[in-house]
Amino acid sequence: MVTSNGSVVKNDLLTLQLNGAVYAISEMAGGSSVFGGSFTKEKDRGFNSFALLDYLSSVQPPRLGIITDEAGYSLSFSGAAGQTYNLEFSGNLIDWLGLSRVTIPEEGAVLIELGPAAGNRYFRAVYQE
Repeated sequence: MVTSNGSVVKNDLLTLQLNGAVYAISEMAGGSSVFGGSFTKEKDRGFNSFALLDYLSSVQPPRLGIITDEAGYSLSFSGAAGQTYNLEFSGNLIDWLGLSRVTIPEEGAVLIELGPAAGNRYFRAVYQE
């Protein structure tokens, strides 16, 4: 939380004093959550404020990695079990093409064989609700 004097208080839920309107909540990949609103009240007067809390989110971001061996390349993909992602690739970081739709298994990781190298390739995982 960022206090009125600009100091940062991390993960101290008691200092939030959510006693007024919360207008927005955003869960960010990596475990942080942001609250925004008029939730700090003194004598029936609300003050606009925001709070950033680390590791309060339920979102576990996916992790991608490249594995190389004599046969070529593989894409390692891990994340929260049961979450579904569209894996995409690009040669220029502008135009993206679908590679596969993957649901993370109970073990938490998947290995996808890519074969031999074919120029520069960039990969990303897009969460599907």
